[in-house]
Amino acid sequence: AGQGVPVVTAAVLTAACNSNSGTITATGTGGTAPLEYSLNGTVFQASNVFTGLAAGTYTLYVKDVNNCYSSTTLSVGLTQLPRVSAYSIPAGCNINDGSIVATGTLGTAPYLFSIDGLLYQAGGTFTNLPAGFYTVYIKDARGCISTTGLNLANLTGPVITNAVTTAGN
Repeated sequence: AGQGVPVVTAAVLTAACNSNSGTITATGTGGTAPLEYSLNGTVFQASNVFTGLAAGTYTLYVKDVNNCYSSTTLSVGLTQLPRVSAYSIPAGCNINDGSIVATGTLGTAPYLFSIDGLLYQAGGTFTNLPAGFYTVYIKDARGCISTTGLNLANLTGPVITNAVTTAGN
């Protein structure tokens, strides 16, 4: 004899960085075993885990051996991208002594920072830099990356503070 209509609940992991990395893990109870699961209502599988999902709304189905089924609607969210902000300390004229200080928010800590997009470091301070335009990168614990642009200025060079004009003969 059956145990009534099966019921399905689910645990959802969000998708990271606009990728297809979301996961739904279904839990079916009731009905007559074995239970099968589907995200589209047509193709059922014995596994209760669905991976490689983009952010969006899904209808999760469970059915038992007697083709009794139930469903629930759920959403796979999107992990918030990290955000980087930075300020610079100007470099001396033709001297590589400027600095960039970056901080991160949102996303999933801990963060890594880079000014070339290749080499990342745990701290957000970069020193011994020449003046110029820099792209500051942040990478969070899930591998999501965001950037911001920053101009590291030169300190001003020599300045004329007083000029005297004399008439020639």
